[in-house]
Amino acid sequence: MANDLSAYNAQVWVNESLYVVQANMVAASKVHRNFEAALAQFGDTVNTRKPATFTAQNKGATSDVTVQNASATNVQVVMNKHKEVTFQVFDIEQTKGIKNLIAEYFRPAAIAIAAAADADVLGLYTDISTNTLTPTTLSYDYIVDAETKLNDSKVLYGDRHVIISSPQKGALSKDQYFIDAAKTGNGGQTLRTGVLLPVAGFDSISMDQNVVSAAGKHHNLAFHRNAFAFVTRLMQTADPNTPGAVVATQSFDGLGMRVVYSYNPDKLASQVTVDIFYGVKTLDETFAVDITTDVP
Repeated sequence: MANDLSAYNAQVWVNESLYVVQANMVAASKVHRNFEAALAQFGDTVNTRKPATFTAQNKGATSDVTVQNASATNVQVVMNKHKEVTFQVFDIEQTKGIKNLIAEYFRPAAIAIAAAADADVLGLYTDISTNTLTPTTLSYDYIVDAETKLNDSKVLYGDRHVIISSPQKGALSKDQYFIDAAKTGNGGQTLRTGVLLPVAGFDSISMDQNVVSAAGKHHNLAFHRNAFAFVTRLMQTADPNTPGAVVATQSFDGLGMRVVYSYNPDKLASQVTVDIFYGVKTLDETFAVDITTDVP
């Protein structure tokens, strides 16, 4: 029923929302993520950790090993991103069909949340000043140039990614280094499927509609996972036992979400809010390359 204020339903919906957000995140799924169940309020500063790095030491035949500090660097992140999608389903609409309309609407709501998170992560390009490239259009050569810049910054291999705009995805899909089976060794998979396979030391090359466009330029990003952080917390809420409302939360793989479900007797409608509370932060701008291309 549309007005069944069931804690079970709310938990099922938040689980489904989290799954859909995870599946549809592009940039936010490829950066350092952190979630703690501690409650926070908008504007709070919370702590996450920048992963530690080590240096190989010389050891003589009889010398002792050199003990290095394994503690990670503390990084403060301001929790100033609260994204929500709220919708109502009227009883009269729910009675017209056998489908549960509330459950059906969760997918587009969660996709909108994922897009907002991606846009905020990609907006961190403004912190990048060390490594930049300015081609008119992307090509395989510029992907290699981005790899070189990360190498020169002593960025570790593994967990390297490229996020590009739709026009640049189209440009690379025409590049012979991506579609020529003899060059790629993938049997022409890109030509058949349109999926850009990893090249030049990057684990993935993904198109994201949320690549930032500013002053006639797209800011495509090549980066290591530890260049940026995406930090989520549970937002401080009213008493979850408040009559007439059900609050459910769920977290997985460094990501936390909430669903608030209530019934509006004046509207004769169920109201559902899907929301996420987070902050984004640049951990090390030298671990990323801002590749600016012309907006067609």
